[in-house]
Amino acid sequence: MLIAVSTTKPGGLGARVSHVFEISPTITFIDSDTMSEVEVVEVKTGFFGSNAVQIVLERGTNVLITGMLNPMSYSYLVQGGVMVVPGATGLTAEEAVNRFVSGQQVQQVPMPQAPQMPPTMPYPPFMQQPQRTFPIPMMPPFDRERRREMLEYQKWMIEKQLEIMEKQKELLEKQLLRIKKLLEEMED
Repeated sequence: MLIAVSTTKPGGLGARVSHVFEISPTITFIDSDTMSEVEVVEVKTGFFGSNAVQIVLERGTNVLITGMLNPMSYSYLVQGGVMVVPGATGLTAEEAVNRFVSGQQVQQVPMPQAPQMPPTMPYPPFMQQPQRTFPIPMMPPFDRERRREMLEYQKWMIEKQLEIMEKQKELLEKQLLRIKKLLEEMED
């Protein structure tokens, strides 16, 4: 079984499990059958996040051991067939994998639970429009050059978002193919 562990630099079996998956500097891949380090991959982070989820999914990982992770990353990983084991902050990668393989509790830190939404609420509170009780301030008029700069920036942002969406589409297509393959194998 291939286990991924989000680790601090320089990565490897002796490195500590990082606190947050998305900003961990490295991901260490370990073969649980031989308890040997397979690979250490450096995570690239930038303005739009990191490629940590992509790294884990592309290598066909079965389990991810990490500190904490955001709900979006969790969702992508679980949909890709990865078992996520959070809360291992403070352990070395080797200790965390040994605990997981032996069936011991890996979780060191209690994970916060998401609040339950009432079933009658159509949207989460952060998506609902707040009731404004004060007048919206007027924006100062922009000259032509400033407006052009703002439009160019908006254009650049939308192009970057489209690039990210294309990458996400490719990732989802790979996940879909993997799931279809698993379903075909189960039917045989």
